[in-house]
Amino acid sequence: MSFFNQTPNTKHQTPFSSGFTLVEIVFVIAIFAIMSSVVLFQFNSFSARTEQENLAQDIALRIVEAQKSAISGLSSATLLGTSDTVAPSYGVNFSSDGASGDNKQFIYFSDLNHNSYYDDATITGCGTPGHECLSVTKINSGDYVSKICYRVRGVGWGSSPTTCGAASANIVFTRPWPAPVMSGYYSGTITLASPPDSVVEKLYIELTSTANPVLQKTLIINNLGKVQVFNGCETKAFNPTATTCS
Repeated sequence: MSFFNQTPNTKHQTPFSSGFTLVEIVFVIAIFAIMSSVVLFQFNSFSARTEQENLAQDIALRIVEAQKSAISGLSSATLLGTSDTVAPSYGVNFSSDGASGDNKQFIYFSDLNHNSYYDDATITGCGTPGHECLSVTKINSGDYVSKICYRVRGVGWGSSPTTCGAASANIVFTRPWPAPVMSGYYSGTITLASPPDSVVEKLYIELTSTANPVLQKTLIINNLGKVQVFNGCETKAFNPTATTCS
């Protein structure tokens, strides 16, 4: 018996018995399209969350840098080439003004006249002698400063103009205190006295995503100089039991 010259049995084979039908191909493509759209949506959401987290951490690090520069006695002559031999205060300035676009940036500055405010009218000349501005960080992601609020000792919280809705904020550190002087504008001025006799207990800076408004983070700076990043809006940062953001 030979095992090498057998004729294959084709009796039960029919033409076109292998491969995919048009319906099957369309079905597979549809599944692939659905899976791709889900992955892309998740990626965009993850990217937005990551960008906002990085922004919040950058702001926190800049505030800490201002604190360290002030405590260490870093002279403005080192940074701006001025003749000032007295170590000035250092701070960070924020704005919630969307009309001017200032809510898409924050400013690191040297408080040359020691008034605990950022005094430069514009950022033109930033980093040159005679100007308080040291550097401007542009917010290139889809986030912006959406709200600035203060918790004032002895004053109620909520929609009161003395505590929330400030157009700008300054966080300033002065040697030898590690605690900040915090101030801002809202139909007037809320000012914090020199530490430890503070009247402003906490400053809230809310960040919001343009693409996804429910994506928010809030930086909380207390009157001891501690910076905390809260995952959520200012309303929930102040009151964790709140179910909605205002």
